[in-house]
Amino acid sequence: MSFTSLIAFAEDSSSPVNESAYDKVVYVSPTGNNETATGEAEAPFYTLAAARDYVRTINGDGKNIAVVLRGGQYNLGSTFTLGTEDGGQGSGSVTYMSYPGETVVVDGGERVTGWSETEESGLYKASLDINEVRQLWVNGSRAQLASSATVNEWNELLSWDKMTKTIKVYASDVEGISECEIVVHMSWAVDIMRVQAVLSDENDTSVKYLQLNEFDEGVIFGRSSPFKTDYQHYYLQNAKELLDREGEFWYDEENKELYYRPRLGEDLTTAEVVVPYIDTLIDIQGESEENPVKNLTIKGINFRYSAFDGTYRYGFTENQANHYPVYRSGSMIGYDVPTAAVQAQCASGIKIDRCTVTRCGGSGIVFRYSVFDSEITGCTISDMSASGIMVAPSVNCGDLLYDAQTRGSNILVANNYVNWIGMDYYGAIGILNCYGSNVVIRNNEIAYCSYTGVSVGWGWSTREIECKGNIVAYNDIHHTSMFVCDTAAIYTLSAQRGTQIRNNYVHDVMRSKFVSSTTPAYGIYLDEGSNYMVVTDNVIRNTNENEYLVFTHQSGLGNYIAGNKTSDAEIEAKAGVNKYYAKTVPGELREGSFVRNMALGHIVNATTGEVGFAITPKKDITVTAIGRFYVSGNNEVHKLKIIDAETGNVVASTSVDMRAAKCDGSGFKYGELSGEVVLSANKEYYVVSEERCYGDLYLDKETNIIFDETLATVSSYVLKKDGSDNYLPAKKLADKNMGGLNLIIK
Repeated sequence: MSFTSLIAFAEDSSSPVNESAYDKVVYVSPTGNNETATGEAEAPFYTLAAARDYVRTINGDGKNIAVVLRGGQYNLGSTFTLGTEDGGQGSGSVTYMSYPGETVVVDGGERVTGWSETEESGLYKASLDINEVRQLWVNGSRAQLASSATVNEWNELLSWDKMTKTIKVYASDVEGISECEIVVHMSWAVDIMRVQAVLSDENDTSVKYLQLNEFDEGVIFGRSSPFKTDYQHYYLQNAKELLDREGEFWYDEENKELYYRPRLGEDLTTAEVVVPYIDTLIDIQGESEENPVKNLTIKGINFRYSAFDGTYRYGFTENQANHYPVYRSGSMIGYDVPTAAVQAQCASGIKIDRCTVTRCGGSGIVFRYSVFDSEITGCTISDMSASGIMVAPSVNCGDLLYDAQTRGSNILVANNYVNWIGMDYYGAIGILNCYGSNVVIRNNEIAYCSYTGVSVGWGWSTREIECKGNIVAYNDIHHTSMFVCDTAAIYTLSAQRGTQIRNNYVHDVMRSKFVSSTTPAYGIYLDEGSNYMVVTDNVIRNTNENEYLVFTHQSGLGNYIAGNKTSDAEIEAKAGVNKYYAKTVPGELREGSFVRNMALGHIVNATTGEVGFAITPKKDITVTAIGRFYVSGNNEVHKLKIIDAETGNVVASTSVDMRAAKCDGSGFKYGELSGEVVLSANKEYYVVSEERCYGDLYLDKETNIIFDETLATVSSYVLKKDGSDNYLPAKKLADKNMGGLNLIIK
């Protein structure tokens, strides 16, 4: 089973709530009225907070209560908090659920209106009173914080000056910039640091020095890892001077104005422009481990537009897996992880079931600490700035004691879709368990992650930690390590007695080209101190380091590694989300697909023209559809063609709407041909897509594609620049290649 487009896990039944299963059912509706509400179906509450407060008055030992949300959108003004008194009392339970057959959305976004065009053509602004804007969505598509580069065009720094605590760069790369942020690729982490000054060199005008703010400077020059090396890749962001491409935004904090350059087809008079402004939408927080929130279920609700203000005034200098230093009153007080749309701590018997979490400035769902006997099942987590799901992360700041935060056990994370993870904070994990014990991570599909798919353990030590007895099994993990290296689809740290990694299907993993070291990306990676584990019967195929199906580094004591292979039809079929959990069956690799397997290359949008590949059939083949690869945030309509290479005539054409079409198992969206088209044997054709520089993202030549070579050969990638009459082999233009097209062959 493989990646699908976003799925809402609504119940199949449209029948009313089975009220007999509960002692009390309380209704909430976007058309309700808190002043006149009784909680009955005909007199619902208007807000979640009012319903919660009412439940407190009727809750009691052994009572089972359901809070049913009727369909519609619930705009939160602040975090919706559920404390010890809001969970089940004694043997009782409390459930917050959507009305069967209706779509419920809990929303933490601020709509931005009142746009006006500035003196600069194509640049618009609107008033917005908020501390910081780091994410923006327009008509559901993620916009880009103003940047010096597209994701395939990063600069190289020259060196780190430890004496002056500055970063040496070429002067031409920072021309016209004074204050901004620098984003540096540092192997297994990508750090975001605030630049407070750009300094000149009296003796060498070809270089300049970036001076960081005091907090980022103290962290980055005070630590030994992630490693600082010469010629690491970087780009600049978050400066008005960088606001030069469609789809980019920048917030003027001083004047409280948001600037944006609309993409093709976006009309800001009608577009829904959303800035997330609430860090956590649902916060389940018990008083203590001894007095937790108990027996609380959240079911069938869609959560979207949460924020994360951890970078406000400071950068994001993570050490690994989205763990970053926290400052208060000018001093570092420890480490934390990005806030989540849904999070819990000091809780037991929590169930997050069949929910969708999307368009988040932080992470999706986090069980922070002291969470026991709980579940995250059947959820879709997509379009995250940070990580997908976290269990017992290594948070130790403020009043949190190290021993207290390491607690968490008997957690089930199963049958979830976790995809497009780490869109802003590249050290993100699909599913992370740092310190949890007896945590079962099974039958999930994890795809398109900037760093690691599944990560278990913490501490880089051979000492045995509380993280033990875990199971990672029957997961379908693919297209990870998109921007970071020294990683794997499945990654572990420290001794974990009794942990099992088995029967997973790992495929299509490629090391990022922006890495300045030689550290690769593996299928399964047992890193420092990873001892006393069982790693068996995993299928690992088409990875960057396929010669190491399971790689070990400073580990291996007491591990049992056996039976891992590159193919097993039974394991591959059983891996991924169980069909019982999805209303719509997950998209498989479409029948007749010319692309058989693919490891993600590098995401680009640097060409205006027609780009694609040259194909020569080995026999007559019949084509019924053309596909284009989908990248989260794509929103354009693309014309797709098959060209006769000899005559230049169009043999077939169609179009695909990146927003409307659904993905198949490898992430392609298709335009159907009006009729079947036969491509003749031994004749060359070009399969191309019309692309626009700085428009929708696609894939370049470093994508590792495995085609069905029994049908045809792909001889080269091709390009026809806008205004040109000729298709040129793109192998002569290495940065312009296109690996994001597919054919459906009958």
